[in-house]
Amino acid sequence: MRVKKSNVIILIITFFLFTTLLPKAVFALAAPIEQSYKCYTFRSSRSCDAARSTVEQEDDVILLRQENDVYSTSGVCWTGEIRFSKDIYSITPSGVYLMPNGTQVKVFVKFEDSIKEYSLPWNTAYEPKEPVRKLRLKIFLSTNNQDVSPSVEEICLNVKLQDRSEKGIEGRDNTRVSELKRTKRVLDNYYNDFNSYPVVNIKTRDKDGQWRFLKDVLDAASLSRRENYTSGFVNQPQGVDDEYKYGYLTGSSGFHYLLWTKLEDINSKHFQDSWQGQILGVDCTPPNYCIYSKSDYVADPLLQYFEEDKRTNKIEQAEFIKTDNSPQVWLKLDNYRFWLRTPDIFTQAGGDWDDISLASSLGDIPLLKFVKKQDEPEVYLITASGFKRHMPNIQILNYYGQAEEIVSFEDTKIIDLLPENYLIRGREQTKVYFLDQKIKRWITSPEVLIKLGFNWSDVVVIEPKEIDYYAEGAPIF
Repeated sequence: MRVKKSNVIILIITFFLFTTLLPKAVFALAAPIEQSYKCYTFRSSRSCDAARSTVEQEDDVILLRQENDVYSTSGVCWTGEIRFSKDIYSITPSGVYLMPNGTQVKVFVKFEDSIKEYSLPWNTAYEPKEPVRKLRLKIFLSTNNQDVSPSVEEICLNVKLQDRSEKGIEGRDNTRVSELKRTKRVLDNYYNDFNSYPVVNIKTRDKDGQWRFLKDVLDAASLSRRENYTSGFVNQPQGVDDEYKYGYLTGSSGFHYLLWTKLEDINSKHFQDSWQGQILGVDCTPPNYCIYSKSDYVADPLLQYFEEDKRTNKIEQAEFIKTDNSPQVWLKLDNYRFWLRTPDIFTQAGGDWDDISLASSLGDIPLLKFVKKQDEPEVYLITASGFKRHMPNIQILNYYGQAEEIVSFEDTKIIDLLPENYLIRGREQTKVYFLDQKIKRWITSPEVLIKLGFNWSDVVVIEPKEIDYYAEGAPIF
């Protein structure tokens, strides 16, 4: 006879998956995963398909059929058709059932109109190989002791859903391109006021960090200027692989930027207006869709230190000099000298390693301190470490020298050549700040500094009064 519930342990198994599943080879996680949790009871006489089922329903449970006071050795309950609004990414069964010694309860599934059955182990995710949206369950009961029967009170399905339809792919690709173009308008608005784009030099693969840093810069600019530079800014897509998220990078000058993401349809019509080439470590060929602000320029694959444009800015009447006892190479121009801090900058300036003049001493050649373009008002301080930093007013300039020391160049390549000084620290102070567009932002840890793509050698010590001059934006965590 049937075993009473009081004589066995009721197995109540519910299982929720909170971990991210590994992406599938074809579909990956280009579309967000949605969760659906459904439970099916056996209170209704229609819970099992009578034409195909061989079990009995009693007291809101299903169990093996009984004849002459013994149970049949096995039986099945076929459910009706279960439909979902999107494709099934994975399905995990759990349940409330009694399974005395010598008995079994198993679950099988048939997808769509296929005749093939698949076993669904309890509490284990099963991933269909093809897109499917409907299924039927087969609950299988068996016993080795015909005096007892297993019973099932409830079957639950934890289903992860993903839209894999052609329309879904097209719609998501349209959204990606539309949102990148919205971001372009945000960046153009920023450029109109600051004459450069928000500088982001974070590692190419860290799209979340790039997008977060871009948002922080826009927030800080909004606070400083009391303008809304975040209007139209789009959020990073959630629940998808990193390759389908949005990336944003610039050269260290902030004169040009790259926006990119991956599209699902490699034959998408959107690639007709996508910039194509290699830039900032990103392969801008399908399936990657790119918006590059210098769209009429095809980049050389080799990237330099400070700018995307690889054409040499050869400076007329320049001499490259060094001493025997130092590896530092200096550019001598109009009887002033300044350090070329990297081999890339040396090459960009038109330098030739076989054409460097040796000097016994450089003490009689003064350092270039302040520089400006002949027809423009901006004055830059040239730091000892080879960076340039804009001097916002004469008071700040006077902390480091006199206006008489400003050298004006008709050949403006020299100023464009020098990398910007983005990292600053006040003399005898410990905080390091990221400086951009007269806004300083505290870099909260050494790890953050490295993550942003900088080194400690990029930090320039400045006068505390200059630190105090700049508006303070949100810290960078």
